[in-house]
Amino acid sequence: MAERIAVLSDIHSNFAAFSACLAKMRTLDIDGVVLLGDTLTDCPYPQKTMQMIYALAKQYPFWPVPGNREELLLQYGQGKIDHEWTYCSQTGSLLYTFENLTPTDFAFFEELPKTRTLCIGENPPLTLCHGSPRKINEPLKPERLNTHEVMADLDTEYLLCGHTHRQYMYEYNGKTLINPGSVGTAVNGRTDAQFAVLTSSKAGWTPEFFGVEYDKTELFTAFESSGLAQKAPVWAGALQKLLLTGRNYNMECAALAAKLSEADGENPRFPPEIYWERAAGILKIQI
Repeated sequence: MAERIAVLSDIHSNFAAFSACLAKMRTLDIDGVVLLGDTLTDCPYPQKTMQMIYALAKQYPFWPVPGNREELLLQYGQGKIDHEWTYCSQTGSLLYTFENLTPTDFAFFEELPKTRTLCIGENPPLTLCHGSPRKINEPLKPERLNTHEVMADLDTEYLLCGHTHRQYMYEYNGKTLINPGSVGTAVNGRTDAQFAVLTSSKAGWTPEFFGVEYDKTELFTAFESSGLAQKAPVWAGALQKLLLTGRNYNMECAALAAKLSEADGENPRFPPEIYWERAAGILKIQI
């Protein structure tokens, strides 16, 4: 009998997109759920996302791994970050998320393996990770040398990973890489909520990719009601523009703020807020 496994990644606290994916997923006769990390940060009310995660774990066989965002939150709580987070566009979203999590939430992520092998019946095993098996924030993109290195070293036929926020299947060296895309912050011109479903057969696992349109009204209102728009002003504005366009305004704004600050002799690693505001003006991001 064929198994059907839903694969989700990169929710980034977008409860509206996550809810839309779950609604679609429940119409698809799913046998279990894989979650590939970066569940939190960036969008408001991470509590809502965590509540859905806990409910999901009770409803289905559930195989989560953490992302680099969860790793960063855990490291901050352990005093392993070399700078303090403050309410500003650089670290405000991280600090806001950190302050809205419970000890139960931190314990949930702390217990997760960064990489795991999933064996279901007699089907080929699946390697699960966020970025790559060798580094949690390493992007694996088709045709890249580092992707070829990772796939050549892989001890299973299938690798499931997220992090790049793009949907694709890529085959190399007899191995198959599957990325379900991003539930919460799709890029590359996509504005939908993305996930994948893997179906087993004698030939192995076959992915089907989904893109679910969803209403962003409640989410955008939550940026204000949660206080996140005030605690990380340019970041929050850039993220909302990303969600409307599928263009990664957050990374563009961060890079531009660093460049502008460096030109004025400031530390580009920590651009003062004024440079974020200047970058937002150049990129026409409303704050």
